[in-house]
Amino acid sequence: MVHIDPSYGPEIHTENLDFNQHHLQQVNETPFIQHGDLSHHIEPLNPDNQINHLLSGDAIFLEETSSELDQWICELQQKTQKVISLSTSDLDFLQCFCEMRE
Repeated sequence: MVHIDPSYGPEIHTENLDFNQHHLQQVNETPFIQHGDLSHHIEPLNPDNQINHLLSGDAIFLEETSSELDQWICELQQKTQKVISLSTSDLDFLQCFCEMRE
């Protein structure tokens, strides 16, 4: 187990804020931003949007894309089609609470 001196807390907090701010702004560097060349492909109100095609991996863009963007789009592909059940049986409920710490 790693022990972190509590006096480093403010420094860690500042580093996390800086990292998160940059990370969350990376979307602004893609053609999918609000006024980007590909933004209409993910616009929910556009009846011809490519959202489902992006997730299934068969989106087709008439616009020219870079190989880097093609790789990034490939990573957007939904990794599984499996639907997760939201129903819980009595056994699931008991098993969950038996494993929980108080």
